[in-house]
Amino acid sequence: MNVADKVIGIGFLDSLLRESLTYAFKEVEAGKLFLTMAIHREFENDTDQVACGATYVFDQSGVVHIRREFFKPHRFETATSAFDPAPNLAVWPDFGAYDHLIHAERR
Repeated sequence: MNVADKVIGIGFLDSLLRESLTYAFKEVEAGKLFLTMAIHREFENDTDQVACGATYVFDQSGVVHIRREFFKPHRFETATSAFDPAPNLAVWPDFGAYDHLIHAERR
C-alpha cells in the first residue's frame, strides 16, 4: 500500500508474488475516498511477463471507461459502461486501519 497526497494505491499479489491487481483511491472530499482506477494483469504462465491487462477508470457519475490491452500480438480494445459507484466509496482510514480498503472484492 502506498499513501501519498490525497491518493492511496494498493497492489494485490498473486500466488507467484506478481502484482496482478492494483487499486487507486483518490480523496474526493474531506475524509472520503473513491476508487478511481483498477488495473488487472494476466501473466504468461509462471513468468513476470504480462500477457494482457485491463484498466478501468471509474467516474463518480457511474461511468466506467475500460481499456484492455494484449501484448502478443499487440492490440487493444476500449469500452464504456455504466456501474453502481456506491461500492467504490470509502472513508479515509486512520493510520493502520486499512482493512476496509485491502480486499480485492468491492461490495
